[in-house]
Amino acid sequence: MRDMLSKGSCTLGGAVLLGVGLGLYFMEQSGLAFLGALMSGLGAGLMLMAGGSSGSD
Repeated sequence: MRDMLSKGSCTLGGAVLLGVGLGLYFMEQSGLAFLGALMSGLGAGLMLMAGGSSGSD
């Protein structure tokens, strides 16, 4: 269980950092682009974390 949480938090953190990086790139165009990139990074991390769980606790 502890390994799954560690792996999931790394996946989620990496996706959020990817979203922040993309958001900072698009920050010059619109402030909402930063928020959109952050939310899509968070969503992608959650989807990867849910898809990678084996379900056998």
